[in-house]
Amino acid sequence: MSTEPAKPPRDASTILLLRDGAAGEIEIFMMVRHYEIDFNSGALVFPGGSVDKGDQDIIANPALYSGGEGLDAAALSFRIAAIREKLLELGAHMAAPCPAAMVCPLTQPDWCHFAARVERTSLHRRLKGGDLGHEDEKFSYVAVTREPVELSGTRVLRHPRHHPGWIELELCTPAGTRHERVTKRDRDRFRAARKAGWGDRFSETE
Repeated sequence: MSTEPAKPPRDASTILLLRDGAAGEIEIFMMVRHYEIDFNSGALVFPGGSVDKGDQDIIANPALYSGGEGLDAAALSFRIAAIREKLLELGAHMAAPCPAAMVCPLTQPDWCHFAARVERTSLHRRLKGGDLGHEDEKFSYVAVTREPVELSGTRVLRHPRHHPGWIELELCTPAGTRHERVTKRDRDRFRAARKAGWGDRFSETE
C-alpha cells in the first residue's frame, strides 16, 4: 500500500449532451480527442477538463460573460472550463481578436474589449440623461476556426489618439501589449495609423 500522501482533487467539469434517438433510446454525444493534443489523442471522451486560473479570472469581471444569474463562482468556473475545454478538444484554432495563440497579456481591471458607436434617439438621450447623439457600446468576442488561420500579428486596443505630427497607439502584439508613438517621419506607418481604428489590425511592416 502506498504511503505517499493523497493528492488533492482538481476541479474539473464535463459536458453531457443527450438527445432522444430515432428508436426511443437515449443518444449521448462523445468526441474523439484531436490528433494534435499531446495527452490521450484519438481517445473517445466526453468534452470537458480542468478548471484553471483563467476561468476564475473571467468570473471576476461580469462584463466578460452572461447567463450566470443565480450561480456562485464555483459553478460559473465549471461552466466556463467545460466550454473552453470542448473547443480545445475539437481542435479549435484562434482566429480573432488575439494576435497569437497566447495567454492574454491584459490584467484586471483592464479587459479585452472593443466598441461600436450607435446613434441615440431623442428618447434614448432623455432616458439616459445624455446630451450626445451617440454612445460607444463596449463588447468582447472570440472567433475560432477548425483549421489554422493567419493571425493579425498586432491589433489596436484603444481609439488611436491623434496629436499634431504624431499618433499614439495602444497595441496588442505576440510579445504582449505595447504603447507606440508613430510620427510623420515614418510616412507609411503614419498613414496606416491615421486609418487605424479601435479593434483593427495594424501592420508591423507598413
